[in-house]
Amino acid sequence: MSADRTPAQIRLRAATADAPEVQSWATQLRDQLKQRGWSTQVDIVQDTHLAADQLRLEPFDTAQ
Repeated sequence: MSADRTPAQIRLRAATADAPEVQSWATQLRDQLKQRGWSTQVDIVQDTHLAADQLRLEPFDTAQ
């Protein structure tokens, strides 16, 4: 996504959404987004279809 089309929301899917590693990764992502001046919301949801070491990111723009 280009800088002029920043996602309004990113959904982060993980097998164990409350795992410390997932929370840490999401915090780092939020920090990087803030450094770029983006107001993107990052939500974490559980997805039991993913392996423990997998994450899935789903960006959404304001048109969705």
